[in-house]
Amino acid sequence: MSSIGRQSRETMGSLMHDINDALNVAVGNLDLALQASTSEGFDRECLEEALRSCLEVANYIARLRGELRTQAYASQTTRRVSSPTSSPTEH
Repeated sequence: MSSIGRQSRETMGSLMHDINDALNVAVGNLDLALQASTSEGFDRECLEEALRSCLEVANYIARLRGELRTQAYASQTTRRVSSPTSSPTEH
C-alpha cells in the first residue's frame, strides 16, 4: 500500500466512504428488521448473520482508511524532510 500515489489514495478514500455509507444503511435496516422480528428461527439467524457480515466489512474499511491516513502522513513527512524550504547558509 506504500506505493499508492496521492490521487489513488484520495480515490480509494472516497470509494471507501461511499461503501461505508451504503453499509450504514444496510446495518440500520438489518437492525430494524431484527427488532421487528418475532421469530427465533431461520429468518432471524439470516438477519443476524447479514448484520455480522456488514459490521465485519465496515471494520475492514475502517482499517483500510486508517492505513491510507498513515500512508498519507508518511508521504507528507518524507516530502518535508527530502525537500527543505530553505537552504543552509555557509559561514
